[in-house]
Amino acid sequence: MLRTAIVSCDELLVARLTEALGEIKGVAVVRTLNQLPNMVDLVRFLRAAAPQAIFLGFDSVPESLEVAQRIQTQSPGTQIVAVNQTCDKKLLLETMRGGIREFLTPPFELQVVMETLRRVSERLEREPLSIDQSDCVFAFLPAKPGVGATTLAVNTSLALARQADTNVLLIDFDLTCGIVGFALQIDGAYCLVDAAESAFSMDEDLWPKLVSNVGKLDVLPAGKFNPGFRIEHGQVAHDDRFGEWA
Repeated sequence: MLRTAIVSCDELLVARLTEALGEIKGVAVVRTLNQLPNMVDLVRFLRAAAPQAIFLGFDSVPESLEVAQRIQTQSPGTQIVAVNQTCDKKLLLETMRGGIREFLTPPFELQVVMETLRRVSERLEREPLSIDQSDCVFAFLPAKPGVGATTLAVNTSLALARQADTNVLLIDFDLTCGIVGFALQIDGAYCLVDAAESAFSMDEDLWPKLVSNVGKLDVLPAGKFNPGFRIEHGQVAHDDRFGEWA
């Protein structure tokens, strides 16, 4: 699945492009922004949505070129496709100088869009998207039930959360009998399953509504007792494989 996003102030253009992309198998529009983001919002957007290709509106050329440069700096490998109602030689030359190789204009004919996406996917295969990852992840895996792994995980997380300038998230992946929520007296909150079900619409606005707070500690409990329940891989991972264009 090719993860794409649309960033444009032109609502009509966004609507037409979204409709065109919706007809192509193997493409998902994971996020739409109706204005050019500032630096802080852009970083949040790139980390939350992790689009492999961004359709960037060029209503204001200098501002759009600046955003394109920031995207290339913050998320190397992200493919940018310029979109605008019209395209003259001057605009095309400016986008090319900005490192943008693709340009689309309405009416977004299916064959033209598919050819653009094919070239984008080929470049992604050669130069995959690079996303910053953290090495500050600790997993507590018990050898058998009842040895105290949950107690250790909870207390370690609480201790880390008390450190200055530290953000800590505790996630309970024990979907059969997770008791983190019980241990921390979290009642009626959202859980890991809710987060997984919302994976493809996850952004910086939805995430704070899903996690619970215990002091400075963010918690995502496993949810209600549900033996045998499993979360599919595609719900919790960005899939870099590309579907067939249909």
